[in-house]
Amino acid sequence: MYFSHFPLVDYIYKNNDGIVRKKLAVNILKRVGFDPLSRKDKDHFITYHIKNGETPEIIADKLYNNPELHWLILLFNNTVNPYKDWPLDNLAMDEYIENKYQGYSLFITDYAGTGHPNTINFYKDQTVSSSPGTTDSHGIYNVNEERARVSNWDTQNCRLEIYNTLPETWSEGEYVVGIGATGQAVIGKIKRFTLSTDAVHHFERQEPGSSGDYIQLNPLGSSEQTGQISLGATGVSFGLGGTAGEFANSAVTFGDTLIGKYMGVSGSQVNNNVLTNRDYEYRVNDDKKEIELLDPRYVNIAIQELKTLLQVKGLIT
Repeated sequence: MYFSHFPLVDYIYKNNDGIVRKKLAVNILKRVGFDPLSRKDKDHFITYHIKNGETPEIIADKLYNNPELHWLILLFNNTVNPYKDWPLDNLAMDEYIENKYQGYSLFITDYAGTGHPNTINFYKDQTVSSSPGTTDSHGIYNVNEERARVSNWDTQNCRLEIYNTLPETWSEGEYVVGIGATGQAVIGKIKRFTLSTDAVHHFERQEPGSSGDYIQLNPLGSSEQTGQISLGATGVSFGLGGTAGEFANSAVTFGDTLIGKYMGVSGSQVNNNVLTNRDYEYRVNDDKKEIELLDPRYVNIAIQELKTLLQVKGLIT
């Protein structure tokens, strides 16, 4: 129904026989949209929360009694690509997350197991293996038979993402060895091992007095409760609400940081302030579910102006 209102143009093309031909085609390059001022007028729209599995066609049928008016919903919300911008249902979301975050995440420290792995450098598609941390008579680290491939190395979060491997190959407390063209190149200690879908995406805290505003935290800063002093630094901490805390005389150690506590560098693993990859993707998807729908009283006016404006430049007002 939407493209039936578009004007026709002469489309010139060359056939396989080399002959230039011409035919009428719909001019899909025409563009119209709602005036931003009209979209801010609360008299013009209804706020709607998309339910699981609802499509633009279903909503158009519920609100306008015509599923073919689905384009009106997309146009009013500036949804250019409905396959990407429209929220997924729960089953599709799970499939999307599994495909995006494949494999496993290793959270590693330096060889000693207490420091940030800032001198270690893995690279994409590198072959890695687990190791007990022992060496042979030549000083080369012994490695287990199973191998994995690196998909990403995030130094700040100490996260090595791997694929093409068996989970039982990797154990917390052992080591991961990066195998280069000339032998074993780098080695770090595995402090936490998890499915990439359930690994930390970032650390955050909620704004005081807010129900949905979050502040992203520094993974290499101290606990959010002590005011986030950076790794290696001293200073006055600030708690929730900006209340000044005590002066920290000793520098923040790696084990004191959020990522260090998450890995269990100085004790048991701590999950404070963690938003996992899965929860992050569901939050992004949920944010897409609140949309605005053109009030049914204005639908006929919008359709009529659409027909007019597709012939000339302008906006639906």
